[in-house]
Amino acid sequence: MAPIVAWLCSDAGAGVTGEVLHAAGGAVGIWSHYRQDRTIYRGDHREHPPWTLDELDHIVPKHLLAPG
Repeated sequence: MAPIVAWLCSDAGAGVTGEVLHAAGGAVGIWSHYRQDRTIYRGDHREHPPWTLDELDHIVPKHLLAPG
């Protein structure tokens, strides 16, 4: 995996963002078909403060990572 990580850190890979790459056994691949499965809402960001880490500690496992 180290070569693809090094490449992503290089000038050649500088424009690659928001991608999930898979490296194993001499192969490098890119994942596709991203979709949002679950969402938690805090409200309008102009009216509500950002999530705190304490809030996310409770909300993420319960609402985003729990089996569907």
